[in-house]
Amino acid sequence: MPIINKLFAGYESLGFTVSSGLNPHHHGGNLGAPFTWLLKDGRSFSNGLGISMKEIYFLECLFEEFRPRNAFVIGNSFGWSTLAIGLLNPDARVLAIDAGFDENSLEGLDVTNRLGGALGLNVVAVQAVSPEGVDGAVTEHLSSPIDFCFIDGLHTNEQVFKDFAALKPHMSDDGVFLFHDVISCDLAPGIARIAEACGKAPEVLYGTSSGMAILCLGNDRTLARTLATFRGDTGAINLIRRQQRPKVHRLLSRWRRSIAKRIG
Repeated sequence: MPIINKLFAGYESLGFTVSSGLNPHHHGGNLGAPFTWLLKDGRSFSNGLGISMKEIYFLECLFEEFRPRNAFVIGNSFGWSTLAIGLLNPDARVLAIDAGFDENSLEGLDVTNRLGGALGLNVVAVQAVSPEGVDGAVTEHLSSPIDFCFIDGLHTNEQVFKDFAALKPHMSDDGVFLFHDVISCDLAPGIARIAEACGKAPEVLYGTSSGMAILCLGNDRTLARTLATFRGDTGAINLIRRQQRPKVHRLLSRWRRSIAKRIG
């Protein structure tokens, strides 16, 4: 069931304006335009932008049949992805942590817990630093292994591996890791290190706005269709890249076509 309207309405009930899913080409080439911005009193609260509207749709497809009992989020920020996971898995326990280092992130923990309660979700967001705070958070708030983990914390290759290593002992045998911003933030070396450590390579999902990567520890066949849909066809990707032209060339072509129509 689509959840985007519920997310918008939830944040709007607290006085936020939400923007998500805009096309960068229509908004000054800002590559952050597709992602989720929260604004209030004339300023942005989006130190860490929320996942895009397209990535919300990816989660809707992912959780159509895959139903985690426990989910863990690293990098809560203002709770956009945490609450999305909760809305899509109303019977699951969702635990999110945030280091609280970014401006507004402590307020974001409060907002997440308030909206989680208002929406009737089994969601809790706490201040903790990964990797050292992961064990304590899991022990205090979860009573069984984690089936789904979303890693969207500090975007460095060293940190993404540390986040994975801290959570791996707490995962179920068929658990799923989802990593945000892998392509956008050049996290391929960290993902390669994860593949070496666990003997299984995460798949990059080019059909997501940030270039997410997913690692399925088991062999859940219910995920195959969604992964195929969002993986992106290699042939199509190569063709699209070959046909990419600089903006100035596109403008010149448009101008020439316009002149041709006028004179003939």
